[in-house]
Amino acid sequence: MEVLERLRCDPTSAAIPVILVTAKAADWDLLAGYKSGADYYVIKPFTARQILYAIGHVLGGQQPR
Repeated sequence: MEVLERLRCDPTSAAIPVILVTAKAADWDLLAGYKSGADYYVIKPFTARQILYAIGHVLGGQQPR
């Protein structure tokens, strides 16, 4: 979370999309991730479809069917 917060505070990296991929699945972990500036949060284990969805969502691309 500290790295993410630093990325968001630096004007040269603030706009870089960030997807957190973690095994932390508690509600407060997810909320902390979004409060720290994550664009999307993926909990392990995950499927390829979930990662593709996250990438598409964050980049504004088309979603897999």
